Amino acid sequence: MDHPNLTTTSVANAIEQLRTLINGSPKHRILNLANLINQFYQSPNWPQIHTEICNNHLLSMGQVSLLIGISRNKALISEKYQEFLPNSYNILYQLSFLNQKQLDRYTQSGIIHPAMNLTAAKKIKNNV
Repeated sequence: MDHPNLTTTSVANAIEQLRTLINGSPKHRILNLANLINQFYQSPNWPQIHTEICNNHLLSMGQVSLLIGISRNKALISEKYQEFLPNSYNILYQLSFLNQKQLDRYTQSGIIHPAMNLTAAKKIKNNV
């Protein structure tokens, strides 16, 4: 009896999960994508998954790089901050350089908010 190729199955499953998330609700989409990309990045199948992401034009190489950067900040991608964060790859990447204490301070003071722009995020990043 032939065994299914587990790598092919898991790569196809990963691509389907990404496609579903990309085409789903826009609320917190980028944070959710960062969480999912982080899971895939930890997988031994990451090289194949990354290739398929690009081959299927799901995300650009730049978007994948930003998502990996965002996902490295576990505090930022936690549910605790979702309501305070903008839904922008570049802004979230800038905010990914903040630690949890800084995120607490800036979200509680209203400096970080869903409508903030990239210039404000860069200013925060550069001031820490």
